[in-house]
Amino acid sequence: MQFVRSNYWGIAVVLTTMVLAGLWIDIRRGRKRSVPETMLNLSVFSIGFLLNNLVYKAWQLMALGFFSQFMMLQIPVNIWTFAFVFVAVDFIYYWRHRVEHMIPLLWAEHSVHHSSHEFNFSTALRLPWVTPLFGWIVFVPLIIIGFPPLAVFVALQINLLFQYFIHSDEIGKLGVVEGYLNTPSNHRVHHASNAKYIDKNFAGVFIFWDRLFGSYAAEEETPVYGAKYTLPHRDPFTVNLYPIYALLRDASREKSFRGVCRKLLMPLKT
Repeated sequence: MQFVRSNYWGIAVVLTTMVLAGLWIDIRRGRKRSVPETMLNLSVFSIGFLLNNLVYKAWQLMALGFFSQFMMLQIPVNIWTFAFVFVAVDFIYYWRHRVEHMIPLLWAEHSVHHSSHEFNFSTALRLPWVTPLFGWIVFVPLIIIGFPPLAVFVALQINLLFQYFIHSDEIGKLGVVEGYLNTPSNHRVHHASNAKYIDKNFAGVFIFWDRLFGSYAAEEETPVYGAKYTLPHRDPFTVNLYPIYALLRDASREKSFRGVCRKLLMPLKT
């Protein structure tokens, strides 16, 4: 856990370097890649990374720490309890992620990550800036039970770091691993806009959640990437804020409070 905390900036540099190295290798191999798209993803990540270190990280730890006063138990952190926390965090992440695809207001902020028409390491860095403000709330029950806030926080960071490496359109299927872990193949399905792939494979690390709860789809036909809306401009602020603006604009045209709530909160049809 200390490694993640003390090497946060180093991890960011390594991930960015991998993105640029991958882009250079693909261009040298003649593989079609959009340099502007990669730079856009990196700019989204850079601003989000600064926000995370200047505001969000302290806010998340403070908020999670607040709930520690309501702990029912004092569970010590060791390899076994941290393993449990890690699995529990992934289970909660699965359901949070699934709900983000269902509720229009949540989808508007989460769709930032799905709006690229490419799928590679740089796509993993195309993250919404709004999620860190409230995404931690779903993990509060683990604090109430008695798990230390820092253990929950670090488990989530490792979960997200793992997901960086599954954003690849070059790695094929990995055999028996496909049934247990999220893999590039499984995650390509999640990012695809093909009709048969919509709202599938929500897992962070363990794909068996999707198999257990009926949201799994194997990669069969070639994935087509990108959210089903058109960005008016391609800059980091438009990428992150336009989907929310467009939803709020449409909701403001409703003639009743009920209509506004329906526009913002009614589960999306797939």
